[in-house]
Amino acid sequence: MVNNEQHPHVFALLWWLIVVLFIFGLYVAWDLGYLQMVFLQDRSHLTKAIALLTVGASLHAAWHIVGHSRKLNALNGATGIQRSATAGDLPLEVAADRLRAPVEIGWFMVDLAIRLGLAGTIIGFVLIFSSLSGEQIIGDNALRELLVSMSGGMGTALFTTLSGLVGATFLSVQYLVLGRQSEHIIAALLVAEEIVAEEKSSARDRLDEGISSR
Repeated sequence: MVNNEQHPHVFALLWWLIVVLFIFGLYVAWDLGYLQMVFLQDRSHLTKAIALLTVGASLHAAWHIVGHSRKLNALNGATGIQRSATAGDLPLEVAADRLRAPVEIGWFMVDLAIRLGLAGTIIGFVLIFSSLSGEQIIGDNALRELLVSMSGGMGTALFTTLSGLVGATFLSVQYLVLGRQSEHIIAALLVAEEIVAEEKSSARDRLDEGISSR
């Protein structure tokens, strides 16, 4: 048997701790009124898109982290042949590629969240400049309306950027955990492949010795 020193569910527990801390931070922001302000000030509605992307990608990460955690639990304390059977009939390279595929999708989601935030920044500045074009500022009321219009564009630019950065950071931490978990499984499968090769070599040597002794 090959003992796995690390607890098989440590990555799932770490992911759960990260999610709980993030939800607590969102609750504090909502209680202080900041969360409502972010959604109300965003005239591009990209903050909602970033929020939906973050929730969807988090569920994607959770699904694979739980699945990988079960694989690690199956690998824990298993023999080399049992560990090798966890990868199925696939070669190690193919199994490793399939384990890394969800992580690559996750980093695409992180990049997409950042890009949505940058798109919101551009939209916000477009709103600012559009409020300045063709406006004649006559009197205090006109100046006040212009400032209000400009503040709406600035709020869109800043809050979408903030939402993109927060969402991307939250997702990057989750997919970092998933990536480490995937590499941990690949390392266990690699060790299993080496053990199986040694067992086959030993069995072949014993067979040769038995034939030669006859």
